[in-house]
Amino acid sequence: MKHFELMAVVWKEGKQYVSKCPKLGVASFGSNPEKAIKALTEAVKLYLSNANKLF
Repeated sequence: MKHFELMAVVWKEGKQYVSKCPKLGVASFGSNPEKAIKALTEAVKLYLSNANKLF
């Protein structure tokens, strides 16, 4: 299994928190920063899993 170090940026938009991984261009959201980061982690895992299938 490969390990990556990626940065996440989190900010508030209205009542939601948006999380984004700028390096991959993947984003998600949640009702608080922790949920936004958890959702982003899942989105990044899916993104990398799908990218891995291409190669």
